[in-house]
Amino acid sequence: MKTLRTLLYGFVLVGLSTCVDPYEFEFQKDTEENFVIDGYLSNEHRVHQIRVSRTTHIGDFNGVVADYVTNATVVVIDDQGAEISFEHDDAGVYKSLGPVQALPDRAYKVRVTLINGTVYESNFQTLPEAAPIESELIYELGYQDVLVNNTIQEEQGVKVSAVVEKGAENQFYRWEMNHYFIIESDAGPGFRNPQEQRGLTDTELRFCFIKDYPPQELYLLENISNTPGDSYQTEIEFIPISNKFEYVFVVEGRQLVMAEDAYRYWEDIQTLAENAGGLFDSAPFPVIGNITRVTDNPDGTVVGLGYFGVYNASVDRKFMTQASLGIDEEFAPCTVPPSPGGEPRPHQCQDCRLYEFPENYENSPPSWWGY
Repeated sequence: MKTLRTLLYGFVLVGLSTCVDPYEFEFQKDTEENFVIDGYLSNEHRVHQIRVSRTTHIGDFNGVVADYVTNATVVVIDDQGAEISFEHDDAGVYKSLGPVQALPDRAYKVRVTLINGTVYESNFQTLPEAAPIESELIYELGYQDVLVNNTIQEEQGVKVSAVVEKGAENQFYRWEMNHYFIIESDAGPGFRNPQEQRGLTDTELRFCFIKDYPPQELYLLENISNTPGDSYQTEIEFIPISNKFEYVFVVEGRQLVMAEDAYRYWEDIQTLAENAGGLFDSAPFPVIGNITRVTDNPDGTVVGLGYFGVYNASVDRKFMTQASLGIDEEFAPCTVPPSPGGEPRPHQCQDCRLYEFPENYENSPPSWWGY
């Protein structure tokens, strides 16, 4: 098998000892087109998703872009032959047709059939043991040093940590972090709060509930067994203070407990990223996941990129306000730029429904976000 020089482009969002090391995905030179299949099934009863893409060159820039695969057939199959179907939603993301979940007495694999009939599959994965305690997030106001114009400056923000408990066996964790907030269109209607515009659909909206773009980072933790019952805190992320904190800011942490082989895969991806140097450096070692091409591959040597896992998930959300953080910030209002002529176009400062985020819930936030 040829050495892979691709860091998996298209993963969304994803340490050693008891440290959590964030890793931002980078894009390196590729030697050939590769298919990337990334996703998981968990015990959490919800809509799950799997991303399918292929990597291609960017002309003379020696880079890699993702060519999203939008016409594949994607299913998750259990060891008794039952299938869970996924359909394409957007940007190569396939979502289950409804809420689904992994069961503790079953094994699961993903099968992706391309439009040309080529089939890729993972091996079977089973649900690991749950964490000793469910994930709990804590937060505090803090500072970090940032480099601005060659000068180190302190930046104010929120430090988010997770409480981890020691178990009798080693545990392997990955966190998915999401951010939610309320955004205001300062030039919009004169509503004083979201409640006043509840249910409105035929007029401009001043307040919208938003899901932010997820951090492009991977948080891993290997929790070494030692004195079961002991707990400690490990920092997950630092969120700079911005106008997203004007009203309510929500941090959602999804703790995923995984098998050691899944953890080692992501750890190898992180090592590959750290070791990949310049264009003329020696090629790094290949990172093999659990995706293999089924068709025309009798010896199993042709692999795809990516990993399909089955994880034990727990979710915690923390609602933050300026009062709970002990700050009182005023942010510059958004303004509508002058129109060069003709009829002015609708602007997001007038109607918050025009803000483009992964999710703009407008007047209908998720059920857990009561208002």
